[in-house]
Amino acid sequence: MKVFGIGLNKTGTSTLAACLRELGFRHTSCDLELTREVHRGNMAPVYDRADRYESFEDWPWPLVYKEMDERYDGAKFVLTRRSSPEVWFSSLKRHALRTG
Repeated sequence: MKVFGIGLNKTGTSTLAACLRELGFRHTSCDLELTREVHRGNMAPVYDRADRYESFEDWPWPLVYKEMDERYDGAKFVLTRRSSPEVWFSSLKRHALRTG
């Protein structure tokens, strides 16, 4: 079974990842190089990564959920989100200020 977290970052993706690992899924998280490959139109490395793991969250997975749904029969998708766009943006901004 494949489980894809397709929420944007700062919507509980780290918590989702911890839960998926706790449930025993082979998990992979954010990979900005894979995201760059998606933008280049190169899905081969994305498919390679998806073939090797069972659960996913953060980038690039929100960008490729349709392709993952077509490729993996029975895949599950978890959409994490904040209570409003303003709350999400505030969290994103705080995170950027802490890590930037």
